Amino acid sequence: MYPQGELNQLARRKAVVRQSMAHRRVHYLEVAAAVSKPLAWIDRAYSLWRQLAPFATFAAGPLAGVAVRVAFPRFKLLGTVLRWLPGAFGAVSAFRRARR
Repeated sequence: MYPQGELNQLARRKAVVRQSMAHRRVHYLEVAAAVSKPLAWIDRAYSLWRQLAPFATFAAGPLAGVAVRVAFPRFKLLGTVLRWLPGAFGAVSAFRRARR
């Protein structure tokens, strides 16, 4: 058996080690919270994009047509093709899904 003095010394050392562990846990929690903030922002942005994606495909065609008309005023056919392209891709993918 250990003498009483050594037991007291071990108890003090144990308390120091436990306190050090508690400080490290708090520090690592703070670091994890700081690291996860950008990940939470990316997750929110991704979920917002998932909600807006169907509308974005419909808006992309007319916006591309306007951009092409402004950039290349002589090429009206290109603007028309770009305006109808998202709808055409949607129709083709719908037909492919229906065929399966």
